[in-house]
Amino acid sequence: METSGVEVERGAARQYADCMAWVEVAVKTNPRIRTLMEALESKGCPMRVGVNLLCEPCAGTGLNGGFDAEHAEAVVCQNAVRSQAKVERILAHELVHAYDHCRAQVDWSYLPHCACSEVRAAALSGECSLTVSKFM
Repeated sequence: METSGVEVERGAARQYADCMAWVEVAVKTNPRIRTLMEALESKGCPMRVGVNLLCEPCAGTGLNGGFDAEHAEAVVCQNAVRSQAKVERILAHELVHAYDHCRAQVDWSYLPHCACSEVRAAALSGECSLTVSKFM
């Protein structure tokens, strides 16, 4: 069965709408994310849904999300998420990178800086919790 371009476009639009709705709920209700958002705000680096908290398609990349240092954007890959919980884990992880970028002016081309930020993001986002599945 072949999928038309219109059906694919509708699917992407639905993924985007779901993802952004989950991001909005996370920002309003998740204590870890709220704390990170407040910390970023206090350092002069506010994060806003739809401005620099975004959902984007990342098909074929194998990514769940990312932090774009050039634009100070935390991105959730809309095609990689199917639940509120997964969006919250990804968003918390990327917000730690945003905080590191804001607070420490991380040199993302220097691997020790990247490694340190990844360890912090994994630890502070809850990824290292014994209750979080390896196969989120």
